[in-house]
Amino acid sequence: IDEIKKDPELGNMGTTVSLAKICEMENGEKKALIANIGDSRTYLLRNKKLSRLTKDDSAARYLLEKKGLDPALDEDKAVLDGLDKEFGLQGKIRSATTLALGGKENFNEDLQEMVPEEAILSIDLQAGDQLIIMTDGIIDNVPDKEKELILNSKGNEINLAEKLIRGAGIAELNPNNELATP
Repeated sequence: IDEIKKDPELGNMGTTVSLAKICEMENGEKKALIANIGDSRTYLLRNKKLSRLTKDDSAARYLLEKKGLDPALDEDKAVLDGLDKEFGLQGKIRSATTLALGGKENFNEDLQEMVPEEAILSIDLQAGDQLIIMTDGIIDNVPDKEKELILNSKGNEINLAEKLIRGAGIAELNPNNELATP
């Protein structure tokens, strides 16, 4: 945001944010407070089942809902290609966010009416629950079923993250566990 203030040509740039805060209540129960802006996602892995907790602020989700279709179809390339063509998004249906932190996007005017429904949510946590925050690079390139299989496989957090990154084909982890694009 500071860079946008310095350079007006960056004015259309923004970022997505997903974050989680785990809180222990006075009665000992744990809750997660989750906030989301854009198309990054927070997932819950509970009893080996992966569930999306956040909703994308994306053209894809908005148009799927507008057409009365299941937002989970955002992984169906044929459906998205059809909507992309119908609404003239020029191949950007998945990458067009309707809300971002900083910046100002100019989309098809039909998308401007979208207002986020659940930017902040709270969930009760159970023993063994895991929260996983993912960027669109993994979301777009690794189907949810594959994400679930990877996250239930053996390995520590670094190994599992590396498997997701390799599955997405977007980067590798170097020996220092730092991301390096191929």
